[in-house]
Formats: sequence, structure tokens, C-alpha cells
Amino acid sequence: AHPHVLDATVVAVPDAYLGERTCVFVVADGTTPKAPALKAFLRERGLAAYKIPDKVVLVDAFPVTGVGKTSRAELRRALAALDADAKVKLLESVEAQARAADPRVTQVMAYLAGEYEVVLVAGSDVRLAAEVRPLCRLAVTVIVEEEGRREQGSAGGGGRFDLHYFDQDVVARYVREAVHQATVNLGAQPAPAGQMSVVLGAGWPGILLHEAIGHGLEGDFNRKKTSAFAGLMGERIAARGITVVDDGTVARARGSIAIDDEGTPSSSTTLIEDGVLVGYMQDRLN
Repeated sequence: AHPHVLDATVVAVPDAYLGERTCVFVVADGTTPKAPALKAFLRERGLAAYKIPDKVVLVDAFPVTGVGKTSRAELRRALAALDADAKVKLLESVEAQARAADPRVTQVMAYLAGEYEVVLVAGSDVRLAAEVRPLCRLAVTVIVEEEGRREQGSAGGGGRFDLHYFDQDVVARYVREAVHQATVNLGAQPAPAGQMSVVLGAGWPGILLHEAIGHGLEGDFNRKKTSAFAGLMGERIAARGITVVDDGTVARARGSIAIDDEGTPSSSTTLIEDGVLVGYMQDRLN
């Protein structure tokens, strides 16, 4: 065995030319052995050329099925991500659609991001848990100009799926939203000064809630009594009708996880119910 390889598994993936090709996923011992060196190692030990893997991918751990076996299906999905040419074509499509949507569009900026994590948690209590965490995002910003006025609009989205999620229907929706926002801004008037009511919609405004009370409702801060909410369990801390839930189980949502960093399965936890503090976000210690 190679001195730096702890484990390896081979999967077959479709290939437009060959019909099928092989990829070996390797768990190393902390070093980063190069693919050419690993292939040379196999050749030196007499492995037939047709058995040499076509591709080598280094991973921290293998994804597992519900019964603890290596999930080759998840490994294949990791390889199914868009190649560089397809990513470029996707971004070119964003620009073309935005410019075609309105002649006042003068600039288009778009970015595509993706990551693929395989997480393995091995606890000192013999707890063993693993999860595959894909995460992708596509964002679009357009700049429009009319009669010397310049405005911009933006849209986008993402979540725990692969880049194939961004098909033409999704891209067209993001482009429409960005162009619409920008053109509306062209006719917008300055907001009046002064104190007034503000209505927050679903989405990014949730960050305001997170920063205002999220950290204060973490269990360790309340155990140490450094939180403003320490000792207020069962007390009213918000207006009637206000319910706050920490939910890490929403399917494919950006913030969802199957397990946390201690290997505990994610769950839905009610923190404030009808204005009353009813729970904290806890780790195993707290």
C-alpha cells in the first residue's frame, strides 16, 4: 500500500467518449500526494494500464449511507458538477439575457460559486457521524442608465444542491428580478427623513434578527450568564405574536445541515413562542 494513503474507493462515472471512466477517491494521512505520483506507484507494482484510474480525487472522508457504507452515489454526484466551459456558458447566458431584457442595461456582473464538503465527526464518546454538504450560489447585478441617471439591481440565490440547479428557468428568474429592481430604481424618489415603521420581508432581513438576538440565545452564553437573556426562560421578551424558530432541517436550504460539528443530528428548535422565551440553542456540554 502507498505509505500516505489511508483508504481509497473507486467509482465509475459516465463519459461521453469512452462510455465510462474510473475515478479513485483517496483519503490521505495529512499529506497531499499528487495524482501522477499515485498512478506511477500503481504502475511500478505491475497494475495493468487499463486498470489505472482515469482520475484521482483527494477527500478528507468518504460520504456514508444510512447503514455506514461508503456512498458511491454521493461520490458520483460530486463528480457531476459543471465543468469550466459549462460555467462560462452559464455566466455568458446571464449577461445575454440581462442585456436583451432592457436596452438601458449597460453593465452586467455575475458570479457563480460552489463548494462540496464531506464532513466526518469522530467524538471522544465513540460517536461517529458523516455528512455531504454541497453549497452553491449564483448572483446577478445589473447597472442601468437613462438620461444621465445610473442605478443598479441585484438578485440571486443558492442552497445545498449542485450547480445543475441553475437551469435556464432559474437564471431567467434571477435576471428578471435584477433588471426589474434596477429599472424601478431609475424612477425612485428619495425616501423622506424621520422616524417611521419598517416592514421586513422574508429572506436577508433575517440576518438582522440573527444579530439582534441569535447569539444571545446560544446556550453557553446563558450558562455563563453573559447573555441579556440569561435567567429569562418562561418570561415575555417580545411582543405577542412573535415566534422565532431555529430550524436546520429545511430541505436544501443554505443554512441546513444534517449534523452539527459535534455529530448531533440537526433539528427544529423553538426559541421564542408568542413572545415568550422557551428555548436556547444548545451544544452537548450545555
